[in-house]
Amino acid sequence: MISILIDIFHLLFLLIPFIVYFLPFPLVNKYYKYIILLLILTPLHWKLLDDKCILSIATNKMGNNLDDSKNHPFTEKYLRWLYEPIMKLLDWPWDEKHITKMVYLNWILIFLVIWHYIFFYNPCFCNN
Repeated sequence: MISILIDIFHLLFLLIPFIVYFLPFPLVNKYYKYIILLLILTPLHWKLLDDKCILSIATNKMGNNLDDSKNHPFTEKYLRWLYEPIMKLLDWPWDEKHITKMVYLNWILIFLVIWHYIFFYNPCFCNN
């Protein structure tokens, strides 16, 4: 049960840069600097954990049955529905190398959304 809650948090965490557009500025401004820090550190910590995400490791230890032999167990279980059509458009096969590319492409999009939110959508954020 806890592993499912961690997976839900994991998915929501990936959606936060998009969700903030629907939240009031004062609420976002209060917490966004910490959210940005976590989002920036997320892809950086993977190398420290042999290309694994700490949340995926945690859910595996709690029995979520993600395939730990793969580099992207969370992605393959929960994000394939989103990634696979994009990968087909790019003519990328569903394999470890191209899933990695897709994950990084997703993080590029996340960073661009964060940048847009801070400097264009909610410019008062820069004054805090």
